[in-house]
Amino acid sequence: FPLNATNVNSSGVVGSLSATINSSDLSVANSSAWGAKVGAFFSALPWLGVEASYYERYPTIQQQGANLTFSGTAPGGTPFNTAGQSQFAIDIDYVRTLGLTTMAKLPTYGRIAPYAGAGIAVNFIGMKEGRSYDGAGTLAGRSASESDISVGPLVIAGVEGKINKSFSAFAETKFTRANYTLNQINFTYSDIVLLFGISMGF
Repeated sequence: FPLNATNVNSSGVVGSLSATINSSDLSVANSSAWGAKVGAFFSALPWLGVEASYYERYPTIQQQGANLTFSGTAPGGTPFNTAGQSQFAIDIDYVRTLGLTTMAKLPTYGRIAPYAGAGIAVNFIGMKEGRSYDGAGTLAGRSASESDISVGPLVIAGVEGKINKSFSAFAETKFTRANYTLNQINFTYSDIVLLFGISMGF
């Protein structure tokens, strides 16, 4: 469940003017996700552990309108600040997260064991194609595939239910946030992922 792409901005040349371009937030579509994890709890502190995880999802930014503001300085030193309308679409190939978190077991309730964790994530994003349109929706330009990497926080909360001595079923949420640059456009991406699975303990 991605949140809006926020803090969308770019710097470039509009005609003969050097400008900073800021956009309104862009809505990002929900998508499927999958992942894997491995971890261990310490024998001396059985409620405390570490976990390494990997998961990926496939959101996209569908064609939508955006409010743009252009600000800068025109030749001759005259400042300007104008507003306009445009449309954008970005075909995102993947968003991947590789995380390392400190985990804590919370008080159990019979076979039910909640847990939580916090740590750091290395986030990867890949774009198939970006498209820009004028305010009327006429295609104005396309950008080639591109990728970027960003480091951000990773927060986990979940609950585990014992099936037997070795296997458990779990449901968990993961939150991460990252700042990316694609096609010279900077934006902040964050999402909440809901995952279900089976874990095996030793």
